Amino acid sequence: MVVLGFDMETDIGSFTPFYEGVKHGTPNILRLLKKHSIRATFFWTGHAAENNPVMVRRVACRRTRDRLPWTLSRDARGDPLFPLPNNWAILPSGVEGRLRIATDIVRKTSGEQP
Repeated sequence: MVVLGFDMETDIGSFTPFYEGVKHGTPNILRLLKKHSIRATFFWTGHAAENNPVMVRRVACRRTRDRLPWTLSRDARGDPLFPLPNNWAILPSGVEGRLRIATDIVRKTSGEQP
């Protein structure tokens, strides 16, 4: 068994604020998955889902995938080792709330419960 997952977030992880990979790469990934009848899991940050609703819906339309919320953004717990443009340290107590909000964003955007 092979598990295939895609992190749906900004380009180059937290290093940029852009979503070119999500916008231009997702259709290609979906075509390949469909062609080969491969299931995959898409891990969406809430920020990525809010900024790319068309891609969230395209992923939701394919029955070869699962959509899972990840968190609001690419978060780190504790103090950051170095500053990143889309990466903010959070307390462990904030994780549950962020996951709840991200789940709600993905649900509203896709029209389905992740």
